[in-house]
Order: sequence, then structure tokens, then C-alpha cells
Amino acid sequence: MAVAALRHGVLPRWLGWSSVVTAVLLPLAIGFVGFLVFLLWILFVSGVLAFRSNDRAPA
Repeated sequence: MAVAALRHGVLPRWLGWSSVVTAVLLPLAIGFVGFLVFLLWILFVSGVLAFRSNDRAPA
């Protein structure tokens, strides 16, 4: 997801970089930090996808 967000503009750049941070934190065993960051990332992605404007013409 991070590559698609950063390279192709699927999501805003700040969300692409936060997905990189999330991917790095998930395998680390620092309590529930990785899991909580992942949950926050899912909430942000859901909000961005739900509320972004659809300015593109239909295909």
C-alpha cells in the first residue's frame, strides 16, 4: 500500500509515509504499539477514502 500511495498517488503522500512507518512497526514486538498504530492507520485510510472528492470523469 505504501508503494502505491507514494508512487501512483492512490492516497495522499502523508498517508503513504505513515503506511511505511506502520509497516516497520508491525513486526516489532513492543507491546501493542504496532497493533495500535495499525488500527489508527486503518481509521485514517477509511476516512480519506470515504470523504475524498471524486473529480475524475467516469470511464
